[in-house]
Amino acid sequence: MAQLVISNRSKKKSFTLTPVPMDLHTLRIFSCRITLRVSWSLQMNTKMSTVAGGRLSATNMIVTLDGGGKVAMSGPQQNWTGDSVMQTAVFAGQQLRAISDSSIYFDLHYLGFKTCGFKSMAEAKNAAPAFAKTVLAHMSGLIR
Repeated sequence: MAQLVISNRSKKKSFTLTPVPMDLHTLRIFSCRITLRVSWSLQMNTKMSTVAGGRLSATNMIVTLDGGGKVAMSGPQQNWTGDSVMQTAVFAGQQLRAISDSSIYFDLHYLGFKTCGFKSMAEAKNAAPAFAKTVLAHMSGLIR
C-alpha cells in the first residue's frame, strides 16, 4: 500500500492506494478513459538563515521538477544498457557509467566523480548504487 497526498494551496487530501490485480485488457481500458497529469514534488521544511539582502525567514519550500527534470526522471532508473566495455544507467536522473579502464579493471563515473579498481563489470555495477549515494552525499556537504 502507498499513501497518496493530493494538495493545492487551500486543500490537502490523503488517500491510501491498494494494488488491485488487473489483466492487460483492463489496464488498456483504464488508460484510455483517464488522463493523468503528474507533477512530482518534494516538500521540505527548511529554516533559512540570512539570505540575500540580510532578510531572515523560515519557509516551507516546495521543490518541483522543471521540464528538463521531468525528462531526466521519466526514464527507467538503474536499468543498465551497453556492452562489455561500457554500460550506463540512470541514478537520480543522472547518467552513471561503468567503463573498462583499458586494462583488467573497471571504473565508475558519476557527476564528474569517479572510483576505480573493480575486477569485473558485474562488481562495478553492484557497487554503483553505493557510489551514487556517496557522490550525492559529498555534493550535499559542499553546500553551506
